[in-house]
Amino acid sequence: MFSRWSQENYFRYMIAEFNFDKMVQYGVETINENTKVVNPAYNKFTQQIKKTTDKKRRVEASLYELIEKLQQPLKANEQEQVTQKQAETQQNFQTYCTTVDELKEARKKITRTIALKDMPEANRYNCLKKESKLFMNVIKMIAYRAETVLFNLIKPIFKTAEKEGRQIIQSILASDADILPDYEAKTLTVKIHGQATPKINELLKSLCNQMNETKTVYPQTDLTIIYKTG
Repeated sequence: MFSRWSQENYFRYMIAEFNFDKMVQYGVETINENTKVVNPAYNKFTQQIKKTTDKKRRVEASLYELIEKLQQPLKANEQEQVTQKQAETQQNFQTYCTTVDELKEARKKITRTIALKDMPEANRYNCLKKESKLFMNVIKMIAYRAETVLFNLIKPIFKTAEKEGRQIIQSILASDADILPDYEAKTLTVKIHGQATPKINELLKSLCNQMNETKTVYPQTDLTIIYKTG
């Protein structure tokens, strides 16, 4: 349960902060015609059975209420009214039972799954184009993991990290910065501009020091990244 809860929180955050469910590209692509899917006709009967069964249960509940009411002392005219209503409700209940049985029998004559090639062309399923979305989702997940790493770095030094840590990290990541390469010294300095409050500036300074300790080299170069505050 905790694992499931963690996953749900992750996707809720990704949808809210990274627009994870956004459609990146419009258009559809065809699916392999031999792919098996739930037969729409079978599915239609299943939905009808569910709706009719729900109605039957409500009528059955009303029937039990009337039966209980008849077991209580009633005036002659009240008893007659309740008895008549019970008969009508009983008839409705039987009608719904018969309808459910008929729908189930009709559904038995239909295969549960069907190949796409056997479906009418007008109703044949397609799927949304997903290559671009998968690529963008990978980028978003990498961005989330980077944010999480930075969040974990500030937790020991920032008392209210659990409450506002991620918002501060987002603010820092969205800040302007100067990128200063020095090919002779083989460094790439990233000078991040000042933040809104002295407290966040101190936090950023500590964060820069921690990241500088990793001595990260910018990919496909020999330049070591150095982080500084403006």
